Amino acid sequence: MSDIDLPAYTRPYLRSQCVFGHITPELILSLKKYIGSRKVLEVYAGQGYLTYYLREQGITIQATSLFNSHDATWLRGTKTRVEEKSCLSAVKEYSGLFDILLVVWPTTDEDLAKSVQYLSKDIPIIFIGEITDYDQNFLGGCATDKFFAQVEERHEESCLIEYDRGGIGCDRAAVFYRK
Repeated sequence: MSDIDLPAYTRPYLRSQCVFGHITPELILSLKKYIGSRKVLEVYAGQGYLTYYLREQGITIQATSLFNSHDATWLRGTKTRVEEKSCLSAVKEYSGLFDILLVVWPTTDEDLAKSVQYLSKDIPIIFIGEITDYDQNFLGGCATDKFFAQVEERHEESCLIEYDRGGIGCDRAAVFYRK
């Protein structure tokens, strides 16, 4: 199927490591294909599990996260190098040095929404998490309404990211751009 070795990465194992996304070889390979040679800034990287596998695939990625979540994941260490930095600080500091913003299971704070204004309209935001959808009466637990009000999804690009929720949850992958 792939050359990515994820032997223990079942949903229960990921949850036990406080990893909220569902990392699969298909996700990693589809991200690799979508990203190509572009440079990535990942915010809310947590312990760096996704970053680790993308780096193994040759992706140039700068991972940042605040180590202050309610579950104390930072005490476990990181899978790879993750710089301690807020989303807003990272987007400002690395402006012009990345081509894609990767956001996976962000916390519901205002940082991501505030960061959007610093992004060029041609920077894709790969978002994996719960996405609010008022038409479906679904209030997502990732990001804020202010973030979603500032971006628009490009469905033709979202469908290129293969994200399997593992049979549970309401999270999904989407590619957004600043309006």
